[in-house]
Amino acid sequence: MRGRLHHVVEVDDVSTARADQAYVFANRPSQDHTTAFRSVERLCQHAERQGTHAWQQAMPELQEFQRNFPKDPQAWVALARARLATGAKRDAFRAVQEALSLKEDIDLGLSLNVLAAQGYSDTHKWPLVIKHAEAALALRPSDAETRILLLRALVSNKEGKSAKAQETVRLLMQADRLRGISLLREVAESSRSAADKHYWLSAALAGARAGGSPPQRQLLRDLAEASLVLDRREDALKLFEEAFYHPEGLADEDTAKSLAQMYLRNQRSKEAMEVYRVALQSFPGSAVLVRSYGQLLLKEKRTAEAIGAISRGAKLAPAVEASSLHQLLAELHQSLGQTGEALIAWEAAASLNPESPVAWRGLAAAARQDVPLQLRALRKLAQLEPGNAEWHAQLAAKKLATTHASGDAEATKEVEADLDRALRLCPSNALALEQKALMMERAGKDAQALDFIEVAAKENRTSKEVLEAAATARWKRGHFPEAVIWYQELEHLDSENCLWPTRLAQAALRQGQVAKAQAWLVSAGERLKRAEKALDQPKPPVVAEVRSWLGYGHLLQDNAKAALETLQKVPSGLGSASAFIFEALARRQQGEDTAAALRAAQKAEPRLAEVMYEMLPALPSRFMQHVEALLMQLKALPSEAGYPRTLDEYAKGRPVEVYSKSGGRWFPGEIVQAKDEMVKVRYLVESKDPNAERQWCEKLLLCSSDSLRPAPPKGEAPAMKVLEPAPSAAPAPKGIDVEAAIHRQTVQSVQRAPTPALGSKKEVEEEPRKVMLNPDDLQVGKVLGSGGFGAVYRGTYLGQEVAIKKLHLIDGQVTPEQKQEFKKEVENLSRLRHPRLVSLIGAALVAPSLMIVTEFMPNGSLYEALHQRKLALELEKRFKIATQVSEGVSFLHSKQPTPFVHRDLKSMNVVMDFELNAKLCDFGLTQSMEKTHISRRDNEGGSPRYMAPELFDSRGKITEKVDIWALGCLIVEVISSRLPHEECTSIQQVMTKTLVQKQLPFTDWRGVSLDIQRLAELCFVFPPDGRTNARHLLEGLNRLTRN
Repeated sequence: MRGRLHHVVEVDDVSTARADQAYVFANRPSQDHTTAFRSVERLCQHAERQGTHAWQQAMPELQEFQRNFPKDPQAWVALARARLATGAKRDAFRAVQEALSLKEDIDLGLSLNVLAAQGYSDTHKWPLVIKHAEAALALRPSDAETRILLLRALVSNKEGKSAKAQETVRLLMQADRLRGISLLREVAESSRSAADKHYWLSAALAGARAGGSPPQRQLLRDLAEASLVLDRREDALKLFEEAFYHPEGLADEDTAKSLAQMYLRNQRSKEAMEVYRVALQSFPGSAVLVRSYGQLLLKEKRTAEAIGAISRGAKLAPAVEASSLHQLLAELHQSLGQTGEALIAWEAAASLNPESPVAWRGLAAAARQDVPLQLRALRKLAQLEPGNAEWHAQLAAKKLATTHASGDAEATKEVEADLDRALRLCPSNALALEQKALMMERAGKDAQALDFIEVAAKENRTSKEVLEAAATARWKRGHFPEAVIWYQELEHLDSENCLWPTRLAQAALRQGQVAKAQAWLVSAGERLKRAEKALDQPKPPVVAEVRSWLGYGHLLQDNAKAALETLQKVPSGLGSASAFIFEALARRQQGEDTAAALRAAQKAEPRLAEVMYEMLPALPSRFMQHVEALLMQLKALPSEAGYPRTLDEYAKGRPVEVYSKSGGRWFPGEIVQAKDEMVKVRYLVESKDPNAERQWCEKLLLCSSDSLRPAPPKGEAPAMKVLEPAPSAAPAPKGIDVEAAIHRQTVQSVQRAPTPALGSKKEVEEEPRKVMLNPDDLQVGKVLGSGGFGAVYRGTYLGQEVAIKKLHLIDGQVTPEQKQEFKKEVENLSRLRHPRLVSLIGAALVAPSLMIVTEFMPNGSLYEALHQRKLALELEKRFKIATQVSEGVSFLHSKQPTPFVHRDLKSMNVVMDFELNAKLCDFGLTQSMEKTHISRRDNEGGSPRYMAPELFDSRGKITEKVDIWALGCLIVEVISSRLPHEECTSIQQVMTKTLVQKQLPFTDWRGVSLDIQRLAELCFVFPPDGRTNARHLLEGLNRLTRN
């Protein structure tokens, strides 16, 4: 400060050059103002020459002068100079303020003007800051600090874009370019609006370029991001490119990712890949880059390369980042159905980052078939999240399942400790309560187990899970009156659950209260309808039980037809013995064959003949003759031919025979392990080389597998089981004669020559089939969905992931109606090839079942995406899906010489691939218009919510206009995520609204733009001839998308 004052304060050296300190102090201020003022001037001049010590010595005289003349602004200025020189800046600023209050335009000099500008800056008085900074700069234009202060004041006073500010920036750049650039970036960061930020960063970049040296990479990146906010994409792209290829060397990871994303926005995926490839050469272990690169490869459908890139990145990345990449790899393998590879990846992720709960959660979920590994994962989760009761409960449940088989007392104590810990953390944890009660039951303490559950329920009367556990415990023990009490309490907590009224109805029926039971069943049916539309849908076993008893309710009302319709909606594979008996009774009333239903019931309940009356509570006497007939038919049923189908019939160590498809024969073996309807078998295989030793092989099979049978008793020849060799697969040609192919294969399977003896090299020959796929090349996986004619499964064909539609059997046979449906859909799929239609891979006949194999769409149906998963789709993506659906319909309607009508357009029949590209599926109702319309049959109208008005008339004519009405429904549904006729809960309500009230499917256009509304209304014209066509609809969507 001393140096600054020495240079900036104006000093008159002429009159004081020869004065010494003694002379100065001899001339102290007197009461005469003029004399005193001159004395003070000399003191200040002397202090300026001598420095801080002289100012300290002059301070008493200056203070006395100020006290004697408090209204003199010069007295305050002199005191301010002294205080500033001695380091008391705050006191100096107060003195300046006093001087300015006495005289606004007083000359403060350089140092005090700078002080005033700084002081007013602290109090945000920006006009005063500007005034004093300009005064200081007038005395010293080269003072960069003061110019910075002036620029800040101008910006804060909303004068940042004024000519004065621009001139300040120019002069600042001349004085100190680097500091000027730094200041402009600071101003940009503090800017409140995106436009101001972009303005200051642009000024900083212009200043940097004017200096002749390359601008800093971070400045380029900041300006690029600011340009993106203002939607200046071309500018942003150029800036990102300049930052990425900067002379300083390869850019950082964020710049590389930003540039790649810019290329992708401009549909330049090749350049984006090149950016990632170059960046990964310098940052091979960057999880951010590897993840983005892998996702881009997946988007380009280069799955193998994506897996390779992520795998390489995981090997090179640091442990924590490598764990993250292995998690990504595991999710990728899971999406591809590669469970083994997914498990390996989850295990690697957990081992690389043992403190990651996400990795251990994934491992626990993936290792369901590997008990030791899953136990390890659950133990780790219990350590990482000790306050999570669910992990302790799951760990205990898994341990309990294993200790029950081993009978280890020490392990049982561990399970009990885990359960106690879970219940301490969460007394209402239903899984822990159930497992605790199960332990008591296994120890022979059934009454104590029941008391334990009910005490917990009484203590947690607001917990639905605990109350349901108590109700279930009573129900499975047959304590129906006690169970009813708990279910009634549950009804008070939640009046939307569909299972509880079903149980209350069953209990009422057991007490003969038919009317009360029917009321509960009506309530259960209404709740089930609402639940199936909700996001959190009931579990399939619950749906199966509810539908079964709804069917029984129809039976009690003598409505066998409605009972059959309801019972046929029971989810595939979940029918109980009661459901099959209800079906058999309904078919008996309808005069239909009951053998298949009886066989299924007997399979589900071996003691069927003994308990059949118990399974039909409150059955009226008029039904007794039907029940007696069913019992007689049950006794006359032939015993099931074939091989054991349950786990109990396959004990460990039991001798069996295993069929090897590669060897083409049966081999002797034994059961190594049996659990959960699965058996592991070991069998001895002879090598083709006579000099080689025989080898042991192992297989994991279902108990019901056709490749497994018990070994015959000694001295008895084995019963031959025909396993036909697989025909060669070939793609289905255009115009398949499906009927002939089905007939040919059926005849061949009946008239096949006897199977040669074991060990014979002669093979059974059969005519090559050009239409059908080789059934052995198909692997059927889990069910994706089920409909009236069949279920759709996820599976593989020759390693390729596919969707397999398998038709339901009626009494073990393929019906003529199913045959016709099968023929129609395969013919349609083979003849209709378009990017917006699912592609046919082929068809297969595994007598007597029919299967259609198509490409697999991993993102499921549009209905699931919008109404179950509730995906937050951007408007651009919604327009794209609507346009793609319209493209598919436009293609069908444009077929020459006769257009095709889909007839069942709905969001469930729109499926999506990995990138959410939409395709139409389910062509069972699709038919070409041979003349001007199609004559309809019953149940061929489509789905009620999407049906055009003419489809509700059985005499109505079907034209392509029915698709236009449904397409309008789909477009609005895609844009708004709302179902057509969303307020209607029955087909009667839809018919009344459409035919009587003449209302459109959508009366509330919330979330739909006016343009889309107008486009949809062109589809919702009641006279079919007045509706628009698919081509015009597609053109309208394309026009809206471009705009």
